Amino acid sequence: MRTLTQLLLLAALAPLLGACDTGTGPDSGGPDLTGTWTGTFGASTTVRMVLRQSGNDVSGDFTAGSTTQSLTGTLDPATGVFSWGTAADPNTCVSWGSSGLQLAEQASALSGVARRAQTSQPCGSGRVSVSQGTMSLSRAF
Repeated sequence: MRTLTQLLLLAALAPLLGACDTGTGPDSGGPDLTGTWTGTFGASTTVRMVLRQSGNDVSGDFTAGSTTQSLTGTLDPATGVFSWGTAADPNTCVSWGSSGLQLAEQASALSGVARRAQTSQPCGSGRVSVSQGTMSLSRAF
């Protein structure tokens, strides 16, 4: 009788144990952007992203030159397109973003068109200056 009770208990718990997530990467089943990415925007601006991913949601820090800003974004696991943006830096009124950096080369490269926008002080007022260019990043291991 005891063996039957143990078998029934095991049968009841087996689906729950199988549902446990023991991994540290994204739970979306898609590519993982977690880590440090380095590269350039345009011809000469050095950029770096330090990313964390939970499912399809991505957050982290974006550095252009010597200025670091928080970023948020999403990754489309079906296409490998990473869309992201930053809020305007309160000191410079500069914001960055892209509606689609493409993940390529077996998840070791991101590239596409990005934009840098700047407004007059106080941030959000006056004329907006927008620069658009190619952003290319490689995973830094």
